[in-house]
Amino acid sequence: MTEYVFTLTDKTPAAEIDVKETVIAQGAGQDLYDRAKKELGYTGTFEEFLATFKGERGAVGATGAKGDTGERGQDGESGKSAYEIAVLNGYVGNEEQWLASLKGRDGSPGLDGRNGLSAYELADGELLFGTVGKWLESLKGAKGDTGPKGADGRDGVGIPQKLTLSGNTLTLSDGGGSVTLPSQAATNAPTGQPNEYEIHGTGMPNGKVTAPVGTTYVDTAATNGALKWIKRTGADNQGWEVLTGDTGWRTLTIASKLGASYLKVRRKNDTVMYQFGGLSWGWFGIVRRGGPGYSIQPSDRERNVFILGLQQIPQGFRSEFSLIGGIYNDKGTPYGTWYLGGAGDSNMLRFQFTDPVPTDRDIGDIRVSSILYLTNDPWPTRLP
Repeated sequence: MTEYVFTLTDKTPAAEIDVKETVIAQGAGQDLYDRAKKELGYTGTFEEFLATFKGERGAVGATGAKGDTGERGQDGESGKSAYEIAVLNGYVGNEEQWLASLKGRDGSPGLDGRNGLSAYELADGELLFGTVGKWLESLKGAKGDTGPKGADGRDGVGIPQKLTLSGNTLTLSDGGGSVTLPSQAATNAPTGQPNEYEIHGTGMPNGKVTAPVGTTYVDTAATNGALKWIKRTGADNQGWEVLTGDTGWRTLTIASKLGASYLKVRRKNDTVMYQFGGLSWGWFGIVRRGGPGYSIQPSDRERNVFILGLQQIPQGFRSEFSLIGGIYNDKGTPYGTWYLGGAGDSNMLRFQFTDPVPTDRDIGDIRVSSILYLTNDPWPTRLP
């Protein structure tokens, strides 16, 4: 509500005083405006008439007391992570793959350091000795004192003795005695190897070298990684098994793999082992279900996927029995299991996931528990 302040002087006309007193007593109204026009000859509008009664702005009042604190507002929504923002902007892949993508390229090699000083240079050899030769001579210390006499040695054999081989009898001269060696020679043994203790040759012995049980054979070519063999059964040219052999890591052709993922196999003597890797930090990965190269295992089309299909475990590396173990993400959370089929289950390898394999993203952070077993397979005649 607007408050009107009037200043009355002795020069104010009586009619105007009367109007203002009425305003003070009864407030401003339309009838007052009409009276002003009639009695005072006022010609302005009603708003202009009211404005003439508005006084000067008053002084600022004192500050009021502080009001009570209002109620706490609701929490705002949580902000998005950097990975979520990246996905909104078109990034495709899981969070671990995104983190791996943040790693920058290796920097350029630094400049070569200066060559260090030789001992001769550090010793100011040229200044003190003139030449390297004289400096080297200066390093030789004075001759030391003669050491104490050592203990006397044992008496030697007074008469030189000789070993004589006659047939299969080895004789030590001058009454030293004799030894009779085995007389049976190995069939097909290379020239110069008259007995069955150890034979040296080139290539695998099975089907080629006949020898009694217990004979060893060294393949000087280490064919397919097999160096030393032993005859375990039979009297013919079969029954040879590897004593010392190592195929080294062999990379297998696999299904369902993601990017540079690989599976390697190795046989060392009778032990077979596998290695998974190829992605960042040694991870292994598979493509999304239905993606390029994805191979469904029919017993559970949503969760099972072939890594090595039926009969794809190479000969020479196969297990007599079926085996199972765990697969995990990089934090150790189980994804499911691996299953390796033995001779009675198609010699294959598959992953069995607990949840359906995604169709909208790959799995690129798989860790596989150890796969290690003994094999009864003959040594491989061909390496994968």
